[in-house]
Amino acid sequence: MVLLGVFSTVCYGGTRTASHTLSGTFQPNGKLSVPANLSLTTSGSTFVSYLGSMTMQYRARTTSAGSGTITVNATADFTPVGGPTISTGKLTFTCASASLGTACAGTQTMKVVINTTILTIGSGACTGPSCFNADPNSMQINFILENDPQYSTGTYSASVLFTISTVVSWRVTGGSNAQTWTLSVRGQAGGSFTNCSTVPNSAVRVNAPSGTNTGGGATYVAGGQITLTSANQQIASGIEGTGTRNYTANVTYTIVDAWRFRPSTAVSCTLSVTYTVNAP
Repeated sequence: MVLLGVFSTVCYGGTRTASHTLSGTFQPNGKLSVPANLSLTTSGSTFVSYLGSMTMQYRARTTSAGSGTITVNATADFTPVGGPTISTGKLTFTCASASLGTACAGTQTMKVVINTTILTIGSGACTGPSCFNADPNSMQINFILENDPQYSTGTYSASVLFTISTVVSWRVTGGSNAQTWTLSVRGQAGGSFTNCSTVPNSAVRVNAPSGTNTGGGATYVAGGQITLTSANQQIASGIEGTGTRNYTANVTYTIVDAWRFRPSTAVSCTLSVTYTVNAP
């Protein structure tokens, strides 16, 4: 289960006598699916690289002011020790063309913990016939593992994490460098996903590691990863830019230990998320 969506609002503030808080409801606007396992194989015995391909399927919808990305990283290096190592650049991959969005170009090096963007979805996009593309959308990823003679014989494994993210955008008018803005998020009441009551809000991790603004002395400070609850939690803040300025925050959602939850194929599991921008 992966969440994607776009939230856009205008926040009017910047005066000494009033502050305005606008909130919007963020609906899940996407789904991401990848195979549970992928075996890398080699066709020869003279240290030919190990190869493997997988198809990533996804659905997405963005507004005219929004966008999204899909990223990948290795959660840890290969185990047990004695075999290939991701941290030394032995595992690379390429992206084939995507039916929606722009796939990564050239050969990419898998990194441990650090995300690499593999797909960018632009504004005003959607999955299906109304946007003249397939349903679901898909993209093939080809993995290459160097067959180094120094590896000990054996079977080695590593986990990779795919994350789909959204861009949150807003505007502040009458801003002042003497004021700060904050961006907060909360999950829906009830504490769990709709149609999947065994999956709690707390299974979702939210992070807003980066953002942009249109100047005027404005800044962006990431708040760090949080565990989603039904209460507002700050995920980013900064100094307001002078006058009218536009802001964005790149927000990522990840469900931890997804294997622990009972699968559901008859209905969709959904979670509403609310963003609040406070710009006095």
